[in-house]
Amino acid sequence: MTGEHLFLYDGARYDFIGLTVPSRLGTFGMGAVQLYRGYITARGAIDDPGYQVTASQADYRAGFAKNFGDHWAAGGTFNMLSSNLAGYKDRGFGADAGARYESRSDDLWLLGRPSWSAGAVIKNLVAPRLKLDSDPEVLPRELRGGVSVSFDGFSRVSLNAGSIRKDRAMLGVGMSKLVGETELRLGLGASYTLQDVLTLRLGLDEGFAVGAGFKTADGRFGVDYALEDRPLAKNHRFTLTYRFLRSATVPAAPAAEVQDEEYARAKGRAEGLGAEAFTRGQELFKAQHYEEAVESLASAALLKPEDREARELYRRSVEVRQREDVRLLRQQLDQQAMAGDTAETYRMLAKLLRYKTADHEYLLDLARRIVEKLDAGARDAVSAEIVSAGAEEVRAGLARGFDAEAINDAGWIESVAASTQAASVARKLSAETARLTKEHRARLERTIGSARKSGQHGRALLAAFSLSRSYPGDAAAARTLDAARRDYAAMLQLSDKDRIYVRKLYYLAAVAWTKKDAERARDLLDELRRRDATDANASALMDAMVRAGAVYETFDDNGGAQ
Repeated sequence: MTGEHLFLYDGARYDFIGLTVPSRLGTFGMGAVQLYRGYITARGAIDDPGYQVTASQADYRAGFAKNFGDHWAAGGTFNMLSSNLAGYKDRGFGADAGARYESRSDDLWLLGRPSWSAGAVIKNLVAPRLKLDSDPEVLPRELRGGVSVSFDGFSRVSLNAGSIRKDRAMLGVGMSKLVGETELRLGLGASYTLQDVLTLRLGLDEGFAVGAGFKTADGRFGVDYALEDRPLAKNHRFTLTYRFLRSATVPAAPAAEVQDEEYARAKGRAEGLGAEAFTRGQELFKAQHYEEAVESLASAALLKPEDREARELYRRSVEVRQREDVRLLRQQLDQQAMAGDTAETYRMLAKLLRYKTADHEYLLDLARRIVEKLDAGARDAVSAEIVSAGAEEVRAGLARGFDAEAINDAGWIESVAASTQAASVARKLSAETARLTKEHRARLERTIGSARKSGQHGRALLAAFSLSRSYPGDAAAARTLDAARRDYAAMLQLSDKDRIYVRKLYYLAAVAWTKKDAERARDLLDELRRRDATDANASALMDAMVRAGAVYETFDDNGGAQ
């Protein structure tokens, strides 16, 4: 069902309503058109004050059309024309006939998947006759024809669906001629449809027209607007369309050009596992099993990178887990202090100091006072134990490139062991950590500088990612990463197929990592980063793998990244 309203010059209006009903025999149609003008002043003489009259024409239509094969269609319309001019009325009957040819062809020059169409109409094949007063009038027969071609426009990739959709453009030319007259009227038209939803239009004949149309994704509802610049006025045309059933015909050139089935399977698998991990994480979180909840929610965030709820709950679970760790340590600290176990109280304090809580200085002072109550042997043994265990974590952090964390841990160990015989070992570890992180940073910065100078922007970006991972809160590292991203993005040219392929590699890698197949995840991630080193999801997965010790990223001045 379609309805249209057109505002015309000086209060006139044009209205149309139509209904088409498809069937096995063909398509039946019915409709009505009205042209109306009121408030016309009629005068019998120049000095006559006049009186108000109206003028209207209404055309009631019934039609039938049918496809003949894959290319041809034809139909006809029976019309009943009713005219009323200042009270003079009459009716006439007529008929129109038309045909259309449509065909697709292979790509031609710059036209991708062109669809060609040609049509012709004989209007008033049976001409209506009207007699309003004394003179009869026969509506003239009119010949109309046109040709058009639609073709692919810009392509748009849908990473959500794993498909590439092409916009469609159309160019057309139309002509009309009244039988018995020599004048041939020409018209030109163009349109551009974005994503089968929004259409922009331009037309040129006696004036010009611009317009836009919108329809829903299922094609059932549409609204169109056009501004027509005519000799007497600018007209506004509005059209509403609703389809009760989806169209049974397939578009001549469907918008979906590429649908990667492997992508859909990989994404579906990742989302399925992600949903399971998220549900499990929610249950563990509610049950206050925060350590296990963090692990499940981390997997959910990696498997469903677009899911904001999963990312937010993972962030909250990390915060809650840390708060819970601090609460439990304080509880154990109170229990050991009440039990009078000074050595164990010192151990609890040492662990608590690592979290840098708001009362860190108070706890540090408390640790110094408690350690003074221990005899020398117990104090040195406990301190050596803490330093030894902490040193292993510091070295593991250095090996994995988490320099900032290693520096913090080394500083924590040094502060804990400040008043024990292990102080010299802790100071040595802290100095060694500072030296190694300085060398590591200098090596990464040299790699970034030389790679950018030689145009190896992908290598520079990967090194910048490692630098940012090593110093997550460092402003200089963040600026270096931003600059490397800009350089790499300027040279990166990925086709739509490549973008879908890169996202598919990510989903496959995330699933492999969740299934504990680190080797396959590493291989897939390597291939992904060779194609697109800027992918933020791949960087997050790489960080998780590096933190777990499943992959190490190293750079040298002459080689690449591993």
